[in-house]
Amino acid sequence: PAARLANGLGLLDYAEGNLAQAQERFRQAARYASRPTGDPALGAEAYGHLANTLRRVGNPDEAERAYRESLALAKRAGDSEAYGRQLRTLTAMY
Repeated sequence: PAARLANGLGLLDYAEGNLAQAQERFRQAARYASRPTGDPALGAEAYGHLANTLRRVGNPDEAERAYRESLALAKRAGDSEAYGRQLRTLTAMY
């Protein structure tokens, strides 16, 4: 529940243009969801949102790391759709 809430609040912050707050919320969601007892699919989503936010604020290196984390968690979750989506977005950076 905490990861889902933080991710949702991050989406609201992003939509309102509060990008620094959105980054913190997505990081928080990713940390919660990436725990061994967490939800890797939600972690993949949170890292993907974080990566998009980082790209928007002009931090491509950190965005790439977040996309790679998203890929790893999507793979762990067995979510091929999320994996493909994040892989396409990562390759579009180049």
